[in-house]
Formats: sequence, structure tokens, C-alpha cells
Amino acid sequence: MTVKAAAALDAHRAISCLALDLEKADIDGIERLLRDIARLPVKAPISLLVKTSLWRMTEQHSGPTAVAARLREAIRMLSVPRGQLLHHPHVAKPIALESDVGNHISSAYKAIDAAGFTLSGKTIRALHELGLWRRSIVLVPGSDGKELTYRYIGSAHRRRFGRWTADAIGQPCSYGDPANPAYSQWVSRYYQLAFHNGTPVRHIVDSLINQRQPTALPDRTNYDRLLAPMRLVDGRAGLLVVSEVTPGLLPLAPCNGQDPAEAPRGSSKRGPG
Repeated sequence: MTVKAAAALDAHRAISCLALDLEKADIDGIERLLRDIARLPVKAPISLLVKTSLWRMTEQHSGPTAVAARLREAIRMLSVPRGQLLHHPHVAKPIALESDVGNHISSAYKAIDAAGFTLSGKTIRALHELGLWRRSIVLVPGSDGKELTYRYIGSAHRRRFGRWTADAIGQPCSYGDPANPAYSQWVSRYYQLAFHNGTPVRHIVDSLINQRQPTALPDRTNYDRLLAPMRLVDGRAGLLVVSEVTPGLLPLAPCNGQDPAEAPRGSSKRGPG
């Protein structure tokens, strides 16, 4: 399947769908596709499916300009050896807490900071207005006072993790989704580190997350994640995790895997104290 054969363009529909197989596409085919995209309505949303034999990633782009930039990145990537298509499982790249990358995470951080890192009804309403409360997770220390346990998992996570989002409430943060044990352990180490350091951190995360169906390719997912140590209204310390899916982390070529303890911090600002 070449990129040309995989592309379905319809300028008369509200959404155009493209598919790009990185292992079968060629530069000339992508360039022809770019010329077709240029004829689409300027405000036409475009769904782009990027895939290899190891993973698939579905991206939502605002229009032809955004998806064209993504395809030009693919052209640059196809200039490197094919071995570069092999992908690490998970990596987190730190960014500054107030970085404006065109989404809502910087606004979420400002609302949390304005609330004095207290998870009150006002804070929750602010996150809800940004559309991020449903993508939030709240953790609190367990009975041993050390390992965090899940207290709240937003509804947006149910589509990907299914019943686990209900079963995990009250469980230690190391309690993993059965389909994604390695990913669960990886994120839990970041949660523990942020909580015990008492320092808010923000990362762009690039991960492979398994589907519910064992035969399906894993989803390669990119998201902007804020980990904020908070004080709950009852006085207990906790950790708030807020995330927002991004269209895709450029470049598509991989980098090395990463342990949470090795990730540099995006900020030295502390949470509640």
C-alpha cells in the first residue's frame, strides 16, 4: 500500500481521511499527496493515520496546512535508514510548565498555580472548563504513606483502558492495566517521583499503548502531561495528573527509551509546601 493508494480525499466532506504507511510510502508519492491536499478547503479537518508494522497512530489535524507540515516531516524522515522506524516503548521529554504549545495544559497549570496547588471545587471547575477534568487522574498516599493510590480517573481514559479505570480506584499506582503492564509501571514511577519531590513537572510523552484486542497493532500516542503535587481540601497531600493528546510528536523517528529518574526536570518550582 503506497501513500497514494492509502489516501482518501474528498473535498466535499467535512473531514478528509489520509493513511500513511511509513514502510511502503515513497517521497514522490507523498509529494503528489501534498499537491492534492493543497486543493482542500482551508478549514477542512483532516484525520491522518500513520502506521508501520509495529504500531499505528491516528492524528487529528485542523486543516491542510497542519497535515502538510506533518507529511513534510515524513519526507525528511524517509531520508534516514529504514532501521530508524523501529520505535522505543515510552519516552517523556520535559518542557517548561508554562510553555504555550497550542493546547490547554499551560492554562491548566496557571489555574492550579493560582489556586495555591489546592484541589478544590474551584480548581476542578477550571479544569472542566478547559475540557481537561475528564482527562485527569488524582492519586493520594496509601495506608503506608508512601505508595500512591488511585482516587479518581477521568472518563476520557475509559475508551483506552476500559474496566481498569474502575478497578484501579483504591489500588496502588503500580496496579497495572492488564493489557499494558510495562506502560503502567513506567508511568507509576513518574507519579511517585513527582509526588515525593514535591515539584510539578510537565512532559511531552511518546508511548506505545496496546489495544484491547490482542491482534491489533499498538497505538502510538503522544500527549502533553502535567504532574502537579496538590493539597486536597481535607488537608491530605496528593498528586494531580492532567494530560491532553497532541497531534503527534515530531519527528516520527525514535529516540532511546528512558527511565523516569533520568528525565531532566522542566521546572524547579515547587508545589504545596
